[in-house]
Amino acid sequence: MKGMTIQAQYFVTTPQYFPQFTTKTIHYCNLGIRQQLSKKGLTFSALLTDVFNTRRWDISSDNPVYTLVNNSKNRSRVFWLGISWQPTKSLRSSKNFHSYKPVGGTKGGTQRPGESRGGHQQEEDRSVIKLGE
Repeated sequence: MKGMTIQAQYFVTTPQYFPQFTTKTIHYCNLGIRQQLSKKGLTFSALLTDVFNTRRWDISSDNPVYTLVNNSKNRSRVFWLGISWQPTKSLRSSKNFHSYKPVGGTKGGTQRPGESRGGHQQEEDRSVIKLGE
């Protein structure tokens, strides 16, 4: 379909070796779909994490003090739905969004040090520290 994007991500984490334990290989797949619904920037998206339900956390340790085996399987499958809207170029330049401009070209109508009301730089004496201004 026109305006549709499909994305598949496959993650593999090789075994990790830590001083306390060793992890096994972790692998899982995420699958997403995105459909642009209108030319004005409305988009619908859906994402399913861990499509094949393979994400596990398996660790083991065997040393003179103790032996440890931990096999964990969380509920890693999540289905996300989303709707987003991004204004088109013609709407971004419209007066409706971000059109506020402060008086004098500075925020809140205040001057920055060394700047006149017109926004031009004035010479500033940097040899004296002025307190209380």
